[in-house]
Amino acid sequence: MYDSTEHLIAWCIYLLAAIGLLAVFWRMTASISWFYVRQLLRLVAAAFLLIPFTISEGAQFWAPAWLMAALEMVFSGVDAFERAGR
Repeated sequence: MYDSTEHLIAWCIYLLAAIGLLAVFWRMTASISWFYVRQLLRLVAAAFLLIPFTISEGAQFWAPAWLMAALEMVFSGVDAFERAGR
């Protein structure tokens, strides 16, 4: 079904894509003249893409927190969103 090797490969692909998105976002925010606003936007984008969360209680696999929050909200309702949405 799904073993740790496939999980590692999926995370490697996700991290390469996230690095690509962060590079594009870095370039997009380069024209913002306010230093602290520019750095804060970059930090929020990196946190949004890179923070992991467990797939379920007691599971050893992880997924991006934004993806888990969205899936729990769609399939389980708004009350389940709070587990990963925090």
